[in-house]
Amino acid sequence: QMNLDLVQALIAIDIPLEKLDNDKLKVFFKKYCKFENSLPMLYDLELDKLHEALLNQQICITVNESTNACGRVVVNILFSFENKTKLVTTKHLKKVDFTTISQLVMSII
Repeated sequence: QMNLDLVQALIAIDIPLEKLDNDKLKVFFKKYCKFENSLPMLYDLELDKLHEALLNQQICITVNESTNACGRVVVNILFSFENKTKLVTTKHLKKVDFTTISQLVMSII
């Protein structure tokens, strides 16, 4: 349970998970914590919570396109409801046009 609580705490305070890609931190986690399934399990729990929160709600869908430092196109899909905004997904696309964006949105809803 402590491992799950630690991962939830890191996610809750918005520590980017790439920050965990540190040799000293990896040694510490490998020695004291077993994270193998924590993140996928928490992802599923958060997804279930989001589904519950959106049930019978009117939502605003925001599609945000940007380019990352490597020059790849990044598309973020956000849902806004009840004065909250949640990032639903982030995808890297090779091509951005009406078709690819429409397909991405339809796969989410």
